[in-house]
Amino acid sequence: MLLKIAIVDDENLARAVVREYLAGMPDVEIVAEYANGFEAVKAVSEVQPDLLILDEKKSPGPKARRPQP
Repeated sequence: MLLKIAIVDDENLARAVVREYLAGMPDVEIVAEYANGFEAVKAVSEVQPDLLILDEKKSPGPKARRPQP
């Protein structure tokens, strides 16, 4: 079974390290990378990853799921 993964982190280097680490694993596919949680929330429904890896300290929190006034 192929595990589809999306990576969310504002640091390019951090995303690259995670990507390289996972690249050597069988049955893993990086389907998307995002620089912030807002981008991820908008696009993740299109990509539909099985797993979302994100930088917790940089995530936008529950407000990102709701339209902002």
